[in-house]
Amino acid sequence: MGDDDFRDRVFRTIEIFSSKGAQVTFDPNIRFELLKDRPVEEIVGPVLRRCSILFPGEKELLLLSGGRTVDESVERLIVLKKGSRGCTVFSANTRVHVPAFRIREVDPTGAGDCFDAGFLCGLRDGKDPEESARVAAAVGALNARAFGPMEGKISPRAVQSLLSRR
Repeated sequence: MGDDDFRDRVFRTIEIFSSKGAQVTFDPNIRFELLKDRPVEEIVGPVLRRCSILFPGEKELLLLSGGRTVDESVERLIVLKKGSRGCTVFSANTRVHVPAFRIREVDPTGAGDCFDAGFLCGLRDGKDPEESARVAAAVGALNARAFGPMEGKISPRAVQSLLSRR
């Protein structure tokens, strides 16, 4: 099965789930060197149109927005990840910066994925987007303090301990 066939299957699956009311979250994780002069719309457009929460990095957001900055008409929740500079949460009525935790970084591999999971867990637990971003920042920091993609000592207790220090 070629990459295009796989991508089309993913698009169809997202269409099925979103048409049944499932929320789609999307961390684009775009590998710019793999775009090979293909328009980004072709690669991620159908997912982007169906997602309700977007987790881009700064370069990804510029690419996805055609070089425009986030404006006042945000159609979905956007959590702009800025690594050690924290994140900014954008929604129809929210524009808030959440700083990163200062830690001794061992390996940032997987910290973004852990951040995403922390944010979604915060929302699932009934927290608002700003507090969910604080949880996400703690989870990402805990992961980056260890070597490996998901080797950090991450638990509800560890997250709460880090949050209580701020």
